Amino acid sequence: MDDVRPRAAIAFLLACLVHVLILAGLQVLPRRAPIVVSFPVELVDVPRIEQPVPAPETPRPRPPPKKEEIVIPKKPAPKPKPKPVPEQQPKPPEPQPAPKDSPKQETPPTDTPAQTDPRTGALPSISVDTARFPFAYYLNQVRRKVTGNWSWSRKYSGTLKTVVYFRIDRSGAVSGVRLHEPSHNTIFDNLCLRAVEVSSPFPPLPQAYDEPHLGVYFEFMYRE
Repeated sequence: MDDVRPRAAIAFLLACLVHVLILAGLQVLPRRAPIVVSFPVELVDVPRIEQPVPAPETPRPRPPPKKEEIVIPKKPAPKPKPKPVPEQQPKPPEPQPAPKDSPKQETPPTDTPAQTDPRTGALPSISVDTARFPFAYYLNQVRRKVTGNWSWSRKYSGTLKTVVYFRIDRSGAVSGVRLHEPSHNTIFDNLCLRAVEVSSPFPPLPQAYDEPHLGVYFEFMYRE
């Protein structure tokens, strides 16, 4: 430790001496004048370029203001008055021709008068299989009941005829219903059979008639 301190002191002194010498040398050395280098320069006369001065814009004349025109609406021309139409006298009614009488349809010959069905244009006819039955009122009852249960609404060009046979017993019940004379139109024949079957039973047979049953031929006919 004792050797280190003198060495440090010596090094410090030497450093200070060096700095003093450097500063003294800077003051003693003469300063050199700066070297000035000059180059010859030729002046060139550059012609001045004159820029054209824009001419001042002349103000455009403003159009005179338009005068507002006052439009007076024209009056519409008066409409011509319609000429009075002379009144026409009503024409006298034309005489209508008298209606022609429709041709009468001939009824088939039977023991009782036939009744026409206005719905189908049919002429139902009825007859019995015995000559000992003079009770026309009973046959009319049978005719009216069967005709009320029969209808034919189809349009058919021509004539259709069907004869149905059936028997009526003492109580008025119907049995043995069959086609006696077909019309060769299946629908028409079936409607005729059904009209007889639906009409059963009929009123009882008259007491003055002593047979057990009554055979009936019922004719259905359609004419266009």
